Amino acid sequence: MKIETDRFGTVEIQESEVIEFKSPILGFEQLRRFVLLRREEEEKAAEKDAPFYWLQSVEDKALAFLVIPTVAVKSDYRPLIPEKDMDSLGIKNEEDVVLLSVATVHPDPLQITANLRAPLVINVNRRLATQTILEDADDADYPVRYELQAEKPGEASAPAAQETGRKIKIETKRFGTVEIGESQVIEFKSPVLGFEQLRRFALLRHAEEEGTPFYWLQSLEDGALAFLVIPAVAVKADYRPLIPEKDIASLEIKNEEDVVLLSIATVRPDPLQITANLRAPLVINVNRRLACQTILEDANDADCPVRYELRGER
Repeated sequence: MKIETDRFGTVEIQESEVIEFKSPILGFEQLRRFVLLRREEEEKAAEKDAPFYWLQSVEDKALAFLVIPTVAVKSDYRPLIPEKDMDSLGIKNEEDVVLLSVATVHPDPLQITANLRAPLVINVNRRLATQTILEDADDADYPVRYELQAEKPGEASAPAAQETGRKIKIETKRFGTVEIGESQVIEFKSPVLGFEQLRRFALLRHAEEEGTPFYWLQSLEDGALAFLVIPAVAVKADYRPLIPEKDIASLEIKNEEDVVLLSIATVRPDPLQITANLRAPLVINVNRRLACQTILEDANDADCPVRYELRGER
C-alpha cells in the first residue's frame, strides 16, 4: 500500500508493517494506524546506520513522532503495564512486549528527554499497540521529561558549536561542502581503530536530523568517512567504565566533568535492534576538544561487549 507523508513523501509499505493502536496516543484519538519509518537518505546510508525511527501516522500525513526504545533511555525501566493493556494487546509473554518512548532532543546532542510516564506498548508479534499512562508510578522514576544526563553526573554536555574564530571548509560525501568553526574540531590524540592516519573530526548532522539525538563523527581528512555516534548514557544508563590513566593523561583530563563518552552505533533494519560498541568507547575532553578511542581490555564481556544489543535488557 502507498501512503502520503509530509516528512517522507510518498511511501510504499506492507500491510504487515502497520501497527494498530487499540487505544490512541493522547491528543490524537482519531488516529490508530502507524508505521515505523526513517528518511530515504538514512536507508541508503552505509550499514543502514540511522538510529531512531519516526512513528508515522498512516491516516495523517503531517504527523510523525520521534521514538526510541525505552531500554535506550533508562536501562532499569521496567514499569508495571496495566492488565487491561496486556489483555487489549493480546500479550501472553514478556518477550512479546517492546516499549517505546516519544523522545525530544535539544540542539545539544547530549541533552535528550523522553516521556517515561506514558510509554508506547507494542505487541511485536501481533503489531498491536497502545499508549499507557503509568498513573501510580513515582514521578522521580517515570517523569514526562526524563533527561538522560541526569543519571550520569560524571559526564558533561558537549559545548554548543562556536560561531567565533576561524572558519574552515571541508568536502564530505554525506554532507557535501560544510563550513565549520576551528573550535568545533575534535583532535584524536590516539586514532580510531583501523583509521590511524585520521586525527581530526567534527560532529555534524543534516538539518532534517535536528529532531534526532545521534550525530555523525565526520573526518576532516577523508570526506567519505563518518561514524554514527551516540552518547554512552543513551546506550546503557549504568555504563561507567574505568578509563585508563594513560588516556586521562593524554587528553589532559583534570575533572570528571571534562569527560563525555560516545559509542559507535549500528542499527539494523528492525529499529528495535540497536547495537553499540561498549568495549571501545570514544573518550572526549569537551573543554580541550581532545579525544581518543580507548580499549577496555580488563572489562567484563557481558558489561562492555563490542555489540551491545539494547533489546537484550528486557
